[in-house]
Amino acid sequence: MRKTHNVQFAGIFAEAYDSYKKGEFVEAHAKLQNGLEINPKDGPSKTLVEVIEDFGMKAPEDWAGYRALTSK
Repeated sequence: MRKTHNVQFAGIFAEAYDSYKKGEFVEAHAKLQNGLEINPKDGPSKTLVEVIEDFGMKAPEDWAGYRALTSK
């Protein structure tokens, strides 16, 4: 059963990350939340949810598909 959930989670995360890169923050957020229901401890998903929420659920006008990391 765990193997199935990992495959399912990976697919959801891949779709969420694709939406994130495209600047489709509302869609990415919803998909990430779905993934967190399967794997609530996933750090990358939690981080992306936080980033999306920090941006107010809307990609910046000049969105290039990623955010610059400004600190260590």
